[in-house]
Amino acid sequence: MARLTCNPGVIAWSIVTLAVLGLAACESAAPGKAEAPSTTQPAASTPAAAEPTPPAAPSSSAAASRPAPPAAAPAPAPAPPQDPGRPGAPDPKTVYIKTAFANFREGPGTTAKILAVLRKGTRVEILDERNQWYRVKLADGREGWIAESVASPNPD
Repeated sequence: MARLTCNPGVIAWSIVTLAVLGLAACESAAPGKAEAPSTTQPAASTPAAAEPTPPAAPSSSAAASRPAPPAAAPAPAPAPPQDPGRPGAPDPKTVYIKTAFANFREGPGTTAKILAVLRKGTRVEILDERNQWYRVKLADGREGWIAESVASPNPD
């Protein structure tokens, strides 16, 4: 039997050449790269193209690296304060008892039960207005009604 002998340099050169050619073939078949049709080589039969894989769901780190959405528009300037004597004012309105004494009642009207008698200068917060009556809150938290005629916006 005859023995074959090869030069190791030739084997190494052949392996490198095959590797380079194989790499070049992989690069030309890489997805996303356009391949120009070759006029000098016959088209090789290729296996059926595999279906592309769907994109992976974004991870929390991917979401964190996204740019932040644009900032919201600045808020409009607040409305000017309303006239304190106007009903439906959004901010609580403070008034003071202007008569020597005023009945603090359970409801709007002279027939409603008297809960307390308020002295001149007592500060109250108006919660509601109804038919010349104010539903008010005292400094101690009690709520009741006083006649509009006993209240003044000034503490004197």
